[in-house]
Amino acid sequence: MDDEFVNQILLEDNNISQNLKLLLKLTKYRYVEEGRIKALHNSIDKIRINRNLFIHGLWKLYEDENGLKFVCEIKKVEFKKVTHGIAKYLNKFLEFKPEDFDEELIQIKNCSKIAEEIILELEKERF
Repeated sequence: MDDEFVNQILLEDNNISQNLKLLLKLTKYRYVEEGRIKALHNSIDKIRINRNLFIHGLWKLYEDENGLKFVCEIKKVEFKKVTHGIAKYLNKFLEFKPEDFDEELIQIKNCSKIAEEIILELEKERF
């Protein structure tokens, strides 16, 4: 059976979290590149979290004497224990500079490069 076809069947309806879990399971099964694949998994997972923030956050742009700032509001209820009970937080604000987005792109490129290297090494072992 064609590997590309099997890949498509396995990954077709999965979200990225499910695909990352599948990747780790396959790593345990094949015992190949386990350390690098776990590192890749962690990097991709971090990118996944930021991707959700970029898409689902509420963004505003500000400019001050230090330059551009992007502020992302995350509407999420959190409950945290405090000394005298529980405090609830409704919104969280995260601040970004333009270079933070550049760093995100570098991480994505690094993940792609590592994945490509692993695939090439696995293909060499296969043939």
